[in-house]
Amino acid sequence: MGRPPADAAQQLGADSRFTLAERGGWALATWRSEADNDLVTTIGTILEMTGSIPLHELIGRIQARARGTSEAAISAAAAQHPFETRSGRVWRGTRSLAARKTPEEAGRLFRKDGAWLLRVRVTQDHLREASVPIPIALATAIGLARDDQVEFHSPVGLSAVRWSRLQPTSPSVRLLLERTGTPIGAVVFLRFGDDGIFDVEVPGQMPDDPPLARALWLAGRWEAPTQNAERELAAAVRLSGAMDRRRLLATYRGRGDDEIVAALEEAWAK
Repeated sequence: MGRPPADAAQQLGADSRFTLAERGGWALATWRSEADNDLVTTIGTILEMTGSIPLHELIGRIQARARGTSEAAISAAAAQHPFETRSGRVWRGTRSLAARKTPEEAGRLFRKDGAWLLRVRVTQDHLREASVPIPIALATAIGLARDDQVEFHSPVGLSAVRWSRLQPTSPSVRLLLERTGTPIGAVVFLRFGDDGIFDVEVPGQMPDDPPLARALWLAGRWEAPTQNAERELAAAVRLSGAMDRRRLLATYRGRGDDEIVAALEEAWAK
C-alpha cells in the first residue's frame, strides 16, 4: 500500500493512537517499539564491528539494507540511548538516561525573543505530511513529557508536539514550508514560542563574510550587528556572568556547534 492521501495523513497525525512508521506508512503507536528495537539492534550490530562510524555512512549502510528507512529516523535513533552522536560520528553512549542535555547544552537549539529556535536543514521528510524528530532537550524546554503532547498555534492551524516511544516529534511543517517556497536543502529555524506560536523562520542565504555574521546567522541572530556578536551569541545559549571569548568558544564547542566554532575562530584569529 502507498502512503495515505494528505487529508487522511492529517487525521492520522492528529490522533495520538497512531504514529508514522519508519517506512512512510502509519501504524498504531503500540506497535512502534518493535520498529524502534529493530533499528537499535541494527545500529548496535554495526557499532560492534566498527566501534564508531560517521553518521552519513551509518545512514547509507542501513538504507542499503532497508531502503524505506528514513534518514530522520536513523539520525534520531543514533542520537538516543544507548548511542550518541558527537561531531557527526556515532558511538556507543556513555551518558545515562538521567544525564540528558539541558536546552542550553543542545546543539542547533537557540533562545531568541521569547522562543526556542531549532536550526534544521530541510529534507524530503519535512516536505511530506509527517512529523519529524526533535531533540529531547527541546521537549524539555517546552515542558513536554514522555507519552504526552503540547499544542501550539501556527499560521496553518493547531499543531501538536508529541513524545511517543523513542523520540519527541515536531508538528508537520510541510504547509509552512510551502507558504514560503522553501526547497529541500535550505536551512530554516523551527520556532517554538512561549506565546504558544509554532512557525518556521526562513533567514535567507547564509553570509560567507564576515565570519562573525556567519556565526550569528547560524545561531538564529541573522539580524544582529556584528559589533554585538559576543553579547548576541551569549544570549542565544543563555550564557550569563563574566564573558570572554574563550568561555564563549568552549560553550559552543561543548554543544557540538562546530560550524559556529569554526566561524568564531576564523574571526578572532584575524
